[in-house]
Amino acid sequence: MVIIRKLRSLKNKRTMKVKNKTQWLTRDLKRILCEALRRDNKIEGELTEWQRKRLTVEIVHARYNRVSGYAWYNSYLMRLRVPKEKLLKKDLVWLFIHELTHIRGYKHKSITRKWEIVNCSWVEDNEKYPLGKKVERPKPKTDLQLKRYTHVLKMISKKETALKRLNNSLKRWKKKQKYYEKVLITVGKLEE
Repeated sequence: MVIIRKLRSLKNKRTMKVKNKTQWLTRDLKRILCEALRRDNKIEGELTEWQRKRLTVEIVHARYNRVSGYAWYNSYLMRLRVPKEKLLKKDLVWLFIHELTHIRGYKHKSITRKWEIVNCSWVEDNEKYPLGKKVERPKPKTDLQLKRYTHVLKMISKKETALKRLNNSLKRWKKKQKYYEKVLITVGKLEE
């Protein structure tokens, strides 16, 4: 019974959804952001229940070589823009906490001094919080001539089927033509 309660409480305490559209590994980013959320919750208190269940972080590439992002006040959505080449984990955590503060309902006027005391030194532990890039597997090159040849064979069989269908249809119409010619000749409406 106790295990079921714990499972239900874990199910209800869904941390966040991370939509990663960068070359950085999603599991590494999520590990860092979950720890930052846990530490910020100790200071600021838990998010509301609906925010906690629906918190969504979308991570995309930045145009320039710096971090930026946005989140709406009192919502559950945020977008973080990170550089393609070198991403400092400390900057990522700082940006996440900043946008999380907007989600909590704070505006810039009320959070200016908080950023001087944010401690992000925990994230520099590379064993606990690594940050790697996705390995790009080369796509196998397709032989264009072979691909085009198979397409030609496919189209030939398709057209042959259509031609057979047309020939059968033509045979039926010719049968009907002969029938009506025979009937009309016997009635005298057509000449032989």
